[in-house]
Amino acid sequence: MADEGPSTTEAQHAQALDAAARISKESARLERAWSSGEGMSTAAPVGGHAVPVDDLTNLDRLLTAPGYRVLRSRPKVPTSDSTWRADEPLTLNRPRTHRLIQNWTGALGALLLRDPDQRLYVVTHRVHMELIPTLLEPSHTEGDVLSAALNAYGLPAFEDGESGVTWLAVPQDPATQESEVYRGPHFRISCGDHVDRVASAHDGPWGASYYDATGEYIDTLEACPPGSTLAEDSAHCARTIAKRIAALRGRTRPDEQRHLWQVEHPHSCHLGNFYAPPSEGVHTAYDSWAEFHAAWGDGDRDLSVHVFRWDWERDSGEYLEEGEDPQPDLFTVHWVAQSTAILGSTQCVVTEDDEPAVRAWLASCAQHVRALWEPFLDEPGAPTN
Repeated sequence: MADEGPSTTEAQHAQALDAAARISKESARLERAWSSGEGMSTAAPVGGHAVPVDDLTNLDRLLTAPGYRVLRSRPKVPTSDSTWRADEPLTLNRPRTHRLIQNWTGALGALLLRDPDQRLYVVTHRVHMELIPTLLEPSHTEGDVLSAALNAYGLPAFEDGESGVTWLAVPQDPATQESEVYRGPHFRISCGDHVDRVASAHDGPWGASYYDATGEYIDTLEACPPGSTLAEDSAHCARTIAKRIAALRGRTRPDEQRHLWQVEHPHSCHLGNFYAPPSEGVHTAYDSWAEFHAAWGDGDRDLSVHVFRWDWERDSGEYLEEGEDPQPDLFTVHWVAQSTAILGSTQCVVTEDDEPAVRAWLASCAQHVRALWEPFLDEPGAPTN
């Protein structure tokens, strides 16, 4: 039986709402416990020197506490003396601590040490981090609440960030591994450029945007109505993403999907337009898909130019003379620039190896055109009969 993707029934929505509400409630309990001083141990330290941890193959054995308070210090910049400045303390749960240590001791080559009090130290010549065990796990983040709602639909969510901005990345294919998320269509979700704040700091609706396999922005999904709780907002966001994935998958199994050169569109469409021949600048030809994509595929292309038709043409060989080779495949798009009322066409030579990239680019074009026909379509990306 074909995989029909995540279910989007009312029962599933209720499960997502319940899961999000549980995490949100638990986060409130933890916040109260931390504010009353229950999170950190008051016992006197045992003392002793920290020693290097040689075996990094099983970090789970080292991480025995529910959470860790991270104290990080770095050299003051641009001073050249030996003074250091301390960053704001950060409290992480065990999985996030695991990822932190793994990232720093892996690609960044940091040294990991442990002392008799089970404190851990991550050290490089530029950064010193002290990881102090806590008695309680930290309060859950707003991203944790959303992840719980997404998980109810069988959708994984991977936290990521850059330059102080954090988001959750949700792959269109739920089987995608974390390292492969950005190599396929995916969603990025945040609230005010954050998903890592404590749950009680959530102060607006989730914003979920859809990106294609090339990382090009397609569109933004419908947000939850104002005044919703974090649990309601998260359940709404999760259902909206699940519906989009179900619509994008449609009714065709991957093994039944036709190749682009097997698709025949009704009628034909001439190059250029009626009022100007191709030679007058309304038709452009490229020698390869790479050249075409360099001009038409980046995120800065004019989104007011809409592709209304495409054709992948293949020489059937029916009229070849003996010893002649078939002509290369041609990919043609016909477009309209709505702000200038210009109709034109663009064409390039393609090979079968180009098909995945061509298909991803066409999918983004389809989403741009589809936006002009809302609300006549049930769902952006929904299959048509």
